[in-house]
Amino acid sequence: MTPTIFFPRTCWFCLAPDTLALRLDRKSKPYLGCATCGVHAFLRTPAALHGIAIVSPAVEQIRELLSTNPAYAAQQQEVYATFKRELLAAMAPPESAVVKGATYLDLLANDKKKVV
Repeated sequence: MTPTIFFPRTCWFCLAPDTLALRLDRKSKPYLGCATCGVHAFLRTPAALHGIAIVSPAVEQIRELLSTNPAYAAQQQEVYATFKRELLAAMAPPESAVVKGATYLDLLANDKKKVV
């Protein structure tokens, strides 16, 4: 089991509350891990810790706004939908490409956005 450095906070990626923890890997290098979406973000420099201190409270404020302000939530849902459309367009494989099995593009296209 990897040691947790600080108590879990709102995930920066999926916005699930109390799931993002700063941990140490086997070589005692810090990384962020979310129990909900499974993201692992490794912190390669000490400067990244500065960002964690600043960004974590901002993410908490955003999650609070999303859950209490329907107009803000709708606006941000449109931002996400636009981003997703642009990402899908940029990731589209050439028509001649042969792909076996599900790809990340398939997962993204069939994404079921959960409500925070």
